[in-house]
Amino acid sequence: MRGKKTLIKVLAMVTIMGLLCVTGVMAAEETITGTVEQNDAGSIIISADNGESFMVKGHDLSAMVGKSVQVTGTLEEDAGVKSIMITTVEEVKE
Repeated sequence: MRGKKTLIKVLAMVTIMGLLCVTGVMAAEETITGTVEQNDAGSIIISADNGESFMVKGHDLSAMVGKSVQVTGTLEEDAGVKSIMITTVEEVKE
């Protein structure tokens, strides 16, 4: 009987972890280097050095428009729009 309870607990944990991965809760953080810009709609974006653009989430970088930054965070994509939920930001001194 005890083995059956343990098996049920393990299966429940595996199921929960699988759901978290599918929903992106456990997405890996990535680091992007680029320039902070403001688009025509007034949204703050990062124009990455690799040519991609990311909408900024999680931090107000409006005071850093025009500056080079290195940000770390979780990448997301919704309806073809890429964004980054920033956890850390650091200005890149040239």
